[in-house]
Amino acid sequence: MPSVPGFLADLVEWNFGTPVGVISNALLAPTLRRVRFQSRELARAYAAGKVGPGLWTVEFRTGRKDMRHYTPCNWDFDSGAFDVLFFRHGEGPGRDWADRLRPGDEVRALGPGSRVAIEAGRDHVVIGDETSLGNALAVIAGAGRARVSGVIACTAQSEALPAAVGLSLQVVAGESETERARLAIAQLQASDVNETAKYHLTGSRELVSETGRFLMKSVGVPRSSIHLRVHWDAGRPGL
Repeated sequence: MPSVPGFLADLVEWNFGTPVGVISNALLAPTLRRVRFQSRELARAYAAGKVGPGLWTVEFRTGRKDMRHYTPCNWDFDSGAFDVLFFRHGEGPGRDWADRLRPGDEVRALGPGSRVAIEAGRDHVVIGDETSLGNALAVIAGAGRARVSGVIACTAQSEALPAAVGLSLQVVAGESETERARLAIAQLQASDVNETAKYHLTGSRELVSETGRFLMKSVGVPRSSIHLRVHWDAGRPGL
């Protein structure tokens, strides 16, 4: 729901949104911001067994007509606290909205929803870009002692971002979307693809589609073992 009429955004936000407070807002790098939120309602939902470990999506209203989806990470379910990592690329309603948040502010979040379970007894492979860091952290947290590997395909200017949030995944850098997808596939080939793992593909549409096609057609990974989520598409508003 990237853009909707203002009256519809009002209706959705106030009828279905959960109040969440801003605990902290930190600029980790010029292009990466981490905001920590907390909600008593989410803590109560966890106590009631309605939410728990896994990949979730939350949606915020970032402008009069703008809605944006994000993957929460670093959960403390007992207190209802979680982080959202905002990749600050260019100007846009999501970036500007996150920049304005201050500790003590209250906003409304839709969700968490669209849960994807993370199987603790199975290897996981994360493939993404600069917008996938929160997703990678959530997979690692949910996987427990299971092995998590993968690759972040980004621009040269973003190579340090995974380490800035504590990720030790492989990083490849390219200037175009096509080059980054090619480098990600080459990294997968070099690491001996695990056909039985669960794959988590997020980021740009080209990266998700090209790596997904490689895994299914060239490696034989079943579609049921691949979780896909497109975060952005060149020339289109945020998703």
